[in-house]
Amino acid sequence: MTREASIQQRFGGISQGLVHLREVRLLQGLLDTPTAPRTALDLPSGVGRLTPLLLGRPGLEQVVCADLNRDRLLRLVAGFPAARPHVAQVDLFSGLPFPDRAFDVVLSIRFLHHVREPARVERALRELLRVTRGALLVSYYGTTWTHSAQRTLLRALGSRRARKLAALSPAHFAQLATQAGGVVQSDRAILPGLHAQRIAHVEPAAAG
Repeated sequence: MTREASIQQRFGGISQGLVHLREVRLLQGLLDTPTAPRTALDLPSGVGRLTPLLLGRPGLEQVVCADLNRDRLLRLVAGFPAARPHVAQVDLFSGLPFPDRAFDVVLSIRFLHHVREPARVERALRELLRVTRGALLVSYYGTTWTHSAQRTLLRALGSRRARKLAALSPAHFAQLATQAGGVVQSDRAILPGLHAQRIAHVEPAAAG
């Protein structure tokens, strides 16, 4: 399956398409800063759904797309034959093969809600912040009754997409970010009251 087909399969529907558009809009606003980033890491990049947000951005000289899944990385590379982004097969929990403060901006979207234990969330944030010298833009699932009710209904209907995902309150996320050595600059729901996903802007404490 090509990169484009993978994205269409996952985000071609109305609800997920709307979520994608809101993610892109929020991330664009967070990336539009007075000081343009020169280096960026997208992890987990998957097949490169958000890579177009980074490639071609003025002033951005290096984009690294990293993921645990080699097949997704191969599809990503095939999807950008002219740009040829740098790719790396990595395991976040085994440590990233990048030096401290290597990137001006790090994207980590749609990963933490698969991490159930708060201690592992903190560990992931700590490693992401280690390689960040500017902004870590990271998503997680907040606690909303509407999204919980929707998931409960989908499970009752036997939907395969109704698996229970890890959720944190914004206060708990901020606590974990602080323990990991970061400072939350902003934290916004992508669809307030409708969807659990939130995108936070976190910076290393030394830069906060």
